[in-house]
Amino acid sequence: MNRLDFKRTLAGSVENLEGKLFVEFVALIYISYMHKVMKDRNLYRNYSSQSLLDELDVIERFDYRGQRTRYGEITGRQRKIYEAFGILAPDGKPSRTWVPETDAATSDDGA
Repeated sequence: MNRLDFKRTLAGSVENLEGKLFVEFVALIYISYMHKVMKDRNLYRNYSSQSLLDELDVIERFDYRGQRTRYGEITGRQRKIYEAFGILAPDGKPSRTWVPETDAATSDDGA
């Protein structure tokens, strides 16, 4: 996260500086969303923002020509992080407890 302090504003042109500012702006939007989810889902109990990203950073992706993309092992902790953000893990497999929000809302209809 320390890369977003924008201390290095040196740019070769106005266009480059504007590009850096835009990337900084978009990154702050993502960080703000990440903070909201971590706070709402009580993830700060177990992770800092950096440790959460570090937990996901070790997932390996393997691309082979003519074959589908494969991923290294995705741990239960990693799946639960993806679940907290409402998305499937990169391998497309849900955790055992994952229920899409749209299905969860319709399953409590008393039927």
